[in-house]
Amino acid sequence: MIPWLLLYLFGAVHSDLHKLLSTLPQYSDSRIPPILRPLSYDLQLQLPLSEVSDPDIPLFTGRCVMQFEINQQIGPESAFISDSTSNRARIKFDIIMLDHFENVSLVYNGNELEIFNVQLTDDSMELSVDQPVLFPGRYTMTIHRYKGLIGSALYYRDAGEHAVFGSHLFPNRAPAVFPTYLGTTEKVTFSITMVHPIGTNALTSGASEAYPRKIDDNWQVRD
Repeated sequence: MIPWLLLYLFGAVHSDLHKLLSTLPQYSDSRIPPILRPLSYDLQLQLPLSEVSDPDIPLFTGRCVMQFEINQQIGPESAFISDSTSNRARIKFDIIMLDHFENVSLVYNGNELEIFNVQLTDDSMELSVDQPVLFPGRYTMTIHRYKGLIGSALYYRDAGEHAVFGSHLFPNRAPAVFPTYLGTTEKVTFSITMVHPIGTNALTSGASEAYPRKIDDNWQVRD
């Protein structure tokens, strides 16, 4: 009787587990990791700034040039586009509280594509172009200006008489500084330029051979 009892109990548990799993919401994400692969980032960050409406909120502004490769066609496979099919291909990137995106462009094979819309939420940036398909190949996306908050990936510390701003650019925090595509795990190359106040120093763990260049009476830049 014991083996039958164990079999019955296992069957009951298996049945309940199958029922539970069948009722769970199915995970759905239109971004399949192999479709898009970042290749390089060229970043320019200016800090510290403050919100005009609330000077106690520290901000930074950024400029991002991202090169990436699309490995599979994004959009319908057929050349025939029905009325029920979206006529605009979309790409979604990860962000954390970045906003005020200005002058966003996307270039493919030397041709600038017409952008229909850039939709922002607290954790995503969706770029839609005014064409139904994005073909495989290399693309360059440029965001000429955007804003972000200092406090997570970029942070502030009071070091006695001096203020220190640092960075925690781990994968889960990097979207608070620049748009990322977290579906991939491959390494990419970075070029970072810092615009910071005159009288301060910008330090990095990467190689830097250039001296700061004065922009105006208040700001200097270091590549």
